Amino acid sequence: MMKRFILLLLLLSLSFAGVSCPEVTASTILNSELLPDIGPTIAVVFMLTILIIVFAYAGGQLLENQNMTIFAKDELYHLLFSAAMLAAIGGILAFSCVISSGLMDFSLKGTGAAQFSCYSSSSNVFDIASCFMNRVKTDADWIAGNALKKSIEKQQEAVSTVSIYFPMIGGTTTSYVAYKRTYAMMYDLLYTSFLAPLLMSITLQAQLIDFMKIFGPGVLFPLAFLLRVFPATRSMGNILIGLGIGLVTIFPIMYALNASMYETVFKSCDGMEDITDDTVLGSCGFPGSFFDIAKLIPQAFFLPNLTLAVFITFLSAMNRALRVIG
Repeated sequence: MMKRFILLLLLLSLSFAGVSCPEVTASTILNSELLPDIGPTIAVVFMLTILIIVFAYAGGQLLENQNMTIFAKDELYHLLFSAAMLAAIGGILAFSCVISSGLMDFSLKGTGAAQFSCYSSSSNVFDIASCFMNRVKTDADWIAGNALKKSIEKQQEAVSTVSIYFPMIGGTTTSYVAYKRTYAMMYDLLYTSFLAPLLMSITLQAQLIDFMKIFGPGVLFPLAFLLRVFPATRSMGNILIGLGIGLVTIFPIMYALNASMYETVFKSCDGMEDITDDTVLGSCGFPGSFFDIAKLIPQAFFLPNLTLAVFITFLSAMNRALRVIG
């Protein structure tokens, strides 16, 4: 029953082949720009597999060896399924994209994120995710740079001195703003303990989205279909196919949803003045305040872990599904 249901989904996905998220077809996989020789290699492997199947079946019939006959039939099924999946990969991704992007559209419109320029119903999900993450990165860059600048300024101001001199009796020199050294230490602590790790994490995430946009269709899918032909590496091929589908659908959509929270859920600090106002960093709404720093923390640490957990769950489910049907 499970096999029939999954095969029905596979066939149903062909009707959505006109949708791209991003567009990945058998042609783009076989003519990968990052792996220019992958297409001929896959073709040669397919032909060699067909020869092995023919010889195994002929040998089984000639020698009346049931093991060879069963091996030939099993490999023929897997080969045909791999070819069908390769031909239908555009529809499979489109079907996944229709479901996932529908959830994203509903969520973004529900939270009000659809009013921002990053969102467009016709945009690629990677573009939407990259746009939102770059907005977060821009704020993180400014806040980290401002904290470092303020630390240096306060240290310079703290060494200012005033000298008073009276003839005959002498004078004294004192630093009237020595307390600003404490402010400098606070900015330095914020930068080294919070802002530098935040900025590193957010920058890596923004770059990862752009990298996956190329890496998924250009490298993962070609290698996945090549590995799937060999019995010894078929399981690895299934994992890479699931990984590729997740990277071009679940991965960018989760990032788009997570990053959109930065401009919607954490839009205002009204009502939080008691915990956000500070003598050094300023009050609620002041650029670079505690609130501005605090709302970067989920984007840097908590939400990526959530995305990873969802992605691993999806990958595990895809791997089990592919093992069930072939």
